[in-house]
Amino acid sequence: MTIYQITNINDPSIIEFFNLKKNSTPKGCFIAESEKVVFKLLSSDLKTLKIFCTEKYLEKIKALNSNANIYVAPLKILEKITGINLHQGILALAEIPTLKKVMDLRPPILIFNAIEKAENVGSLIRNSAAFGFNSIIYDSLSCSPYNRRSARVSMGNLFAAEVARSVNLISDIQELQANRVQVIAAANSNTAIDISKFNFKKDCAIIIGNEGHGISKEILNASDAIVRIPINPNVAHINASHAGAIFFYEYTKTLG
Repeated sequence: MTIYQITNINDPSIIEFFNLKKNSTPKGCFIAESEKVVFKLLSSDLKTLKIFCTEKYLEKIKALNSNANIYVAPLKILEKITGINLHQGILALAEIPTLKKVMDLRPPILIFNAIEKAENVGSLIRNSAAFGFNSIIYDSLSCSPYNRRSARVSMGNLFAAEVARSVNLISDIQELQANRVQVIAAANSNTAIDISKFNFKKDCAIIIGNEGHGISKEILNASDAIVRIPINPNVAHINASHAGAIFFYEYTKTLG
């Protein structure tokens, strides 16, 4: 661990933190933001490369014996460099871990089908972790769980998850089914089974679909069952992360 004082907002040693709203993070890396998320990262098995923070966090970081280099600056300089409001004044740059193969994931599994909003991805990961879903599959149309906003909203629960990226979700669903994983599509469809009447299997995967359009027809057709949350018919659907929480809870109830 080496500590550097940053006084120049153009210091190239912290280039990865420049203008986070516009500049992309280096390939294979992600940014963790906020005190709880960064310290959850430091306590995980993931590799942290750099920490950029105000001086008040130094002693707490030192106590964790992190190998990451630490770059220290006043809050105003942090905000000028990053281009975002930092109420807590701490960020970290870490390596994205090697993604898993779909068939190496352990059920129960959460699947994202075209979940575009980082906040929904993060909320779903946080909710799924609360109910024992530690395996995540996201398709090519979904926001990465390692998006800065996703990681923050997950409250760092992402760091304990096993994550796979699907380039062909239908093929991956079929492979899961061949290995006796029950694949469930969460959709407010007239032909769907009410969640209170559905029997979840222990080895299952739950698909949550796009915020505006839901799960694609092809994915619905490939699923073992379509399951709905009975809601007021005047409400088209509820928030993706809220729906996910209800499904995760019902899964735990079914298993006793």
